[in-house]
Amino acid sequence: MDTESNDMPQFLTQAAALEQMEYVQKSGPGMGISIFIVAKSLFVIYSNINAIIEWNKSNLPMRRPVQALLSFSTVMVLCTVFYKFRYTQKDIGPLFLLQGLACYIAFCIMHVLIGYVKNAASKDQR
Repeated sequence: MDTESNDMPQFLTQAAALEQMEYVQKSGPGMGISIFIVAKSLFVIYSNINAIIEWNKSNLPMRRPVQALLSFSTVMVLCTVFYKFRYTQKDIGPLFLLQGLACYIAFCIMHVLIGYVKNAASKDQR
C-alpha cells in the first residue's frame, strides 16, 4: 500500500516562503500598506515630539516622567518601523520584545498618573 498521497498539500521551503513574502510586499496592496505604516508612524512621531515640547512648558511635577515616556514611545515606533522595513516578517522575536515594551509603557503611564495626581485635586475634578 502506498503511504504517500498526491492529495496532500505541498509545504513550502523556507526560501520559497520568503520569496512569496517578498512578492506580496512588492505588490500594489503591499506597497499601500507600507505607505500607510510610514505615514502613521511619522504622524505618531510628530505628535510625540509636539507633546514633549508642550510638556516642557508645564510646571507640573509629572513633566519629566511624561516626557521620558513620550520619548520612549517615539523610540519604540522608530524601532518598529526600522525592523519592519529591514527584516520584514523573517523573525518574530524583536517584534515580540517591542510588543512587551508597549505593554510596559502602559503600566508606566498608569504609575505616573496615579503617583503625581493629588487626591484632593482629583476628587474635585470628578
